[in-house]
Amino acid sequence: AYAYADGAFSNANCLGYALRLNQSLKPGTYSYLQSLSGHTAKSYYNACIEPLIESLGKSSNIISRTEAISSNEYRVAMRLTEDSQYVGNLYLPADYHFWVENKIDGWKGLWSHKPGNASSSQITHTDNPNDTGMGWGLFTSNGTTYYYLEPTIYFAVTK
Repeated sequence: AYAYADGAFSNANCLGYALRLNQSLKPGTYSYLQSLSGHTAKSYYNACIEPLIESLGKSSNIISRTEAISSNEYRVAMRLTEDSQYVGNLYLPADYHFWVENKIDGWKGLWSHKPGNASSSQITHTDNPNDTGMGWGLFTSNGTTYYYLEPTIYFAVTK
C-alpha cells in the first residue's frame, strides 16, 4: 500500500485519488450520474471502473476485505447509491465514493479518501469501510447527510 500524504492530489476527486492520479475522474457513458443508474456497486465496477483502470495500463480485480494482495497491488474500497431515489421522505442522489488503504498491518490497514474538492483525510478510527460512521458510510450533498445503500466492494489495483 502507499503511505498517506496529506494535501497530495489537489486536483483529484475520490476516484482519481484512489487510483493515484491527480485528476478528477467520472467514468462511464453519457454523464457520470446516468452511468450509475440501475447499477449495483459490483456491476458499476465491471462496466465502468475496471475498463477505466485497464485503459490506464493497470489491472484490477474484486477481492474480499481481508483477502491477501501482492506487493505490487493496493486495496481500494467503493460504495455507491445506484440511483437518485426517495427512501421514505429522504432523497438520495446518485453518487459513488472511493477509499484507498494506506498502510497494511496484517489485513488491518488505515484508509484515506478525498471527498470531491475537499482535502484528503486519513480515517484512523476504524479499519472497516463497512462502518456507518462519518468518513465511511455517510456523505454530504448540499448540506444534507446521506448514506450509501450499496454494500462496500473491494478491489486490488496494480501499482
